[in-house]
This record gives sequence, C-alpha cells and structure tokens, in this order.
Amino acid sequence: MVNMSLPVLYKFRRFLILVLALILVSCGAGPAREKNAQASCQTQRVIDGDSVLAICDGEAIELRLVCIDAPELKQKPYGQQAKSALVDALGARFDAQSTDKDRYGRTLATLWRGEREINLELVLQGDALVYRHYCGQPSYLRAENDAFQAKRGVWDERFPFVAPWQWRRNEP
Repeated sequence: MVNMSLPVLYKFRRFLILVLALILVSCGAGPAREKNAQASCQTQRVIDGDSVLAICDGEAIELRLVCIDAPELKQKPYGQQAKSALVDALGARFDAQSTDKDRYGRTLATLWRGEREINLELVLQGDALVYRHYCGQPSYLRAENDAFQAKRGVWDERFPFVAPWQWRRNEP
C-alpha cells in the first residue's frame, strides 16, 4: 500500500474533480444549455406553429415554444395559419431563452425578436393557445382573453375549432 500524505490526497482529489468537469463539459453536459440560457439563433425551418429548427450559438436544435400550444398542421385552416404566423414573427434571426427540455428532447424556449416576445405575441394574435397544463403565467392568460374577446385567429368563429390538446387526443 502506498503511503500518501493528506495534502497530496487533496491535490489528487482536486485534480480528479477538474478532469471530471472537463469531461462533462466536452460531452455537452456543461452550462451551454442550462436553464434560462440566452442564445442567438438563425431560423432553419419552422415545423409548425409552436416548433422551429434553428442554429443557436452554432448548435442545431429543435425549439418548442414554451407556454403555448398552436393548432396542429392538419387542423384546417388554423394549423397552417399558425405556422405562417410563426414564420412571419421569427424572420431570419431571433433570440431564444431556454427553460428546459420536453419529453421528446426538444428545448423549451421563449423566443424574442428585439423586444417582442414571440410566444406571447402568437397567443395575443389568436394563433396559439396558452398551454395551461404547463403554463399559468398571467400575461399569457390575459393575452388569450384579449384574443378571445377580439375574436382574433382561432377565436374568429368562422370555422369550428378544437383546442390542439383535445384534437390530438381524438386523432388516430
């Protein structure tokens, strides 16, 4: 058995901790995607009214807009309308503030274009609903009520509308 003095063991322990931290950072477990991380993004493809593929700080990621649920693409005519609204709102460049990952591995985020909060704007326009199961923020609830009162987007009553979470439950 090797007899090491206490100071040598502490130095060795610090060295091991440093090596482990470097390994974790190089494997992607570092602070790059911690909660509330702000990233500068370039739009690659809008998938639907609440999901987008983007390059954020040099990394390709799928973003799922937090706090909202937009009509599915197959929900005519609102699904395509919601996707178009997100395309228009994002433009080529935007900022993303990530909050977590969803069960599908997508990064949950609030998207910004300058001072405009895109997620909230989509609700205010009636192109998305507040995803109440995951979000109870008063600003979102007020925006949805404003859109409802003004009959904007899905609330315009020209076509029958079913909330996306209910539509998905009934769709095979």
